[in-house]
Amino acid sequence: MIGLSYGNFQSGAGFDPDASAVIAQMTANGSTPTEVRQSIINQLVLDLKGLGNTGSTDIWSSLDVLQIYAAEDAIQAKTEWINADGTFDAVEINAPSFTTDVGYSSSSNKGIDTSFNPSSSVFNYTLNNNSFGVYAQSGASASYLCGANPTAISGSAIRNLLSDSDQTNNSSTYWLDSFDSLTGLQTNSRSNSTTVALYNNTSSKNGNKSSTSSSIPNFNFYVLGRNLNGVLSNTHLGSTVSLFYVGANITGDINQFYNSLNAYLTAVAP
Repeated sequence: MIGLSYGNFQSGAGFDPDASAVIAQMTANGSTPTEVRQSIINQLVLDLKGLGNTGSTDIWSSLDVLQIYAAEDAIQAKTEWINADGTFDAVEINAPSFTTDVGYSSSSNKGIDTSFNPSSSVFNYTLNNNSFGVYAQSGASASYLCGANPTAISGSAIRNLLSDSDQTNNSSTYWLDSFDSLTGLQTNSRSNSTTVALYNNTSSKNGNKSSTSSSIPNFNFYVLGRNLNGVLSNTHLGSTVSLFYVGANITGDINQFYNSLNAYLTAVAP
């Protein structure tokens, strides 16, 4: 994995207040990050706010949820960053396998409940402006990496195929007809009522597609599968995910977003 160098780490005083809140919530949940990890957390927050090494846009304020599963332990992995108050902490479903500083891996009927229901309040994620995604270290063909689906063909989801099948607030699946990598940052986005796009890392797959929005799904997003009408479904052995995010459409700053996340993952890689 190629990333940006974080240079010399400094921990303690001088951290961004939101980074301090993340560290405090991890501690409250039962696991205090090491000093080096605290500095890496702080740097990612700065990068996402446009105050670090990767760009000048405040992406942080456009996010509703950020869960970084590549962490020192499962307690830290389940701690949500943007709100950092426990509201959207991740919940393991049937104990998926956790690997330190890599993330969670799927197997039959095992996944992650993100605790985030996009219809439950007013969020950056809206009907006609949104993005969500995961960073996959490995992916199984035909596996759902994440999703919130009232029915099999409605809602919001990312599915890994040789050709990706994806949805965002629509009542039918749209298909992207080119071979796609099963790994890296997988982002699904909607920029208006009729336009959607899928990204792998920083590249759009076949550009914009036409898909009319219908409604915001009234279900929590699940990871390593999808939430199909309240039930974890379509999990596949072989998918490993290092993070999940959801918020407004951030694809205009996808380079900064990817470089920020990739720098963090490079810094913590075992």
